Amino acid sequence: MAVSIKDVAKEANVCPSTVSRVINGTVKVKPETRARVLEAIRKLNYVPNSTARALKLRRTDTIGVILPTITGAFFSDIIRGIDDIVVENGFHLIVSSSRAHRREAEMLLQFVMADRVDGVILMAPMLSDETIRNVRLSEFPIVVLNKEVGDLDLDSFVVDNYHGAFQAIMHLIEHRYRRIGMICGHPENLDSQQRLRAYKDALRQAGLKIENDLIVEGDFQIKGGYSAMLKLLELDNPPDAVFVANDSMAQGAYEAIRSKGLTIPDSIAIVGFDDIEIASYMQPPLTTVRFPAYHLGSLAAQSLIRTIREGRIRKERIVLKTELVVRSSCGC
Repeated sequence: MAVSIKDVAKEANVCPSTVSRVINGTVKVKPETRARVLEAIRKLNYVPNSTARALKLRRTDTIGVILPTITGAFFSDIIRGIDDIVVENGFHLIVSSSRAHRREAEMLLQFVMADRVDGVILMAPMLSDETIRNVRLSEFPIVVLNKEVGDLDLDSFVVDNYHGAFQAIMHLIEHRYRRIGMICGHPENLDSQQRLRAYKDALRQAGLKIENDLIVEGDFQIKGGYSAMLKLLELDNPPDAVFVANDSMAQGAYEAIRSKGLTIPDSIAIVGFDDIEIASYMQPPLTTVRFPAYHLGSLAAQSLIRTIREGRIRKERIVLKTELVVRSSCGC
């Protein structure tokens, strides 16, 4: 049985009209009450009734975007790709950050679905399949980025992280690097999982040993890359090359290497992932894997706008290719 607004009210210990005010945002509600209602919505996986939405006959001409963060060149490129298509088609854009927290992503999703936007582009790999399924069942237009959605009837766009990372590691191996470390991202992140799997598979294929102390977790931020690189450099037998799971962490890795009086690539080779704009201006220019972030955002926006206008949800899984861009940081 579908969850009703009365169920949410009962769970939050408020009246149904208070739940409506929180969802619609028409009247101010005490912060503690609002938080209680949003938590009940999240807990019960409540989705506003699609029929009621349709009866209102109200289009906002606005598209919502939920990303793990809105900082950094990588996510700026995604937003830019979305924004260009949105403006071109006469829509408006609302961008929100879940701060890479599942609970925050769930609350944001429920919030934007409450008649605030006509559809949403979602990059939240930490969300459960059940949450995505409930959104789909509500017939709310949604496009998912970088998350496997199984048999759900919706458009999804993923990037071939595995191939790009595998190609990067094999490039290092082919140029006689044998002690290769990796700075990865959070283990729940799909990009991080795929890039780490490619790293291990490439080492196995080359007959090289996988050493856990050569794999250090970062956070996809410059600071995280700096700290992770220091850990690798402090090993009794540090790596002669490091694959860094994104270019922002590679920037931090550069600084950590220099802080130890070492040079790139003479002391240690570095390969990144994403090919953000600054990568080609780093000293030395960073060898990296090009992730089509702008193109990803552009395609996602085109898909969502088509779904909104046609009133018909398709099921397309689009895989975007990556490309190894060889510069000076690997000494090749």
